[in-house]
Amino acid sequence: MYRASEIAEYFIWLAHDTGALLTNLKLQKLLYYSQGWHLAFFKKPLFNDEIQAWVHGPVIPSIYKKYKKFQWNPITDSIKKPTLDLKTNDFLGLVSKAYFYRDPYELELMTHQEKPWINARKGLKPEVNSSNAIHEKDMQNYFISVMRA
Repeated sequence: MYRASEIAEYFIWLAHDTGALLTNLKLQKLLYYSQGWHLAFFKKPLFNDEIQAWVHGPVIPSIYKKYKKFQWNPITDSIKKPTLDLKTNDFLGLVSKAYFYRDPYELELMTHQEKPWINARKGLKPEVNSSNAIHEKDMQNYFISVMRA
């Protein structure tokens, strides 16, 4: 199992390698989708960091804090490609094909329509801050249901 920071480094490296723009907002959503699909396909988490249901969608607080200085601007840290096993590299390549080139706000809106985020924010108004955890079981069940649809 990896740390969320290692998976984040993969996406930051990919952005620099391809010339794409990657904001903290988008990075958070890519981490969420990576975790969700990993839970669905492999029945285990990709990383063990907690994902919380914030106003703008799923967030890993430690990763948010690390890249907070960029605000809504692209992350410009230069990072070399992290060393990941072949299976994880291939998996993240598939996640990237599906989500990497989407607009960050499109990704945010997508997460707001998905059960894991909705369940974690149950009873909260859209603009209310929250540190409620998005449960891995909710993510796994949701992404398995999407896979079967």
